[in-house]
Amino acid sequence: MSRTARALSLVLALELAGCATAHGEIGKPFKPEGRKKLAIGGTTRADVRFLVGDPLTVAPQPDGREMWIYEHTRIDASRPLIGPGRARQTPHVLLTLRFQYGILMDCSYFQEDYRSRGMEITTGASRTERCGQ
Repeated sequence: MSRTARALSLVLALELAGCATAHGEIGKPFKPEGRKKLAIGGTTRADVRFLVGDPLTVAPQPDGREMWIYEHTRIDASRPLIGPGRARQTPHVLLTLRFQYGILMDCSYFQEDYRSRGMEITTGASRTERCGQ
């Protein structure tokens, strides 16, 4: 192996060894596009599980009502030993469903987008919508 190849190998090994990465996740992935097929007063819990997936949280109420919460976002960041770091975040999505005796009675959806520049993540556009119309 030539001196140049050895030096490049050493630099590459040092850079790889010094590279720090981090991954974080809030909630769990779900199928937010399924919300477009929900119908207030007609969609059952079983229908929702099929269309959207299993909720992150289920909160039963004493009066027969139940609230399901879906939430997800993922953050990835890497910082090499040499050079600039990079961070990014997927959209933060939150879907809240309310049931009365197993039938969907209310549905709301929230999404917040993010912009990345180097290691900085800033909020972008956000939107809230009623679903299940």
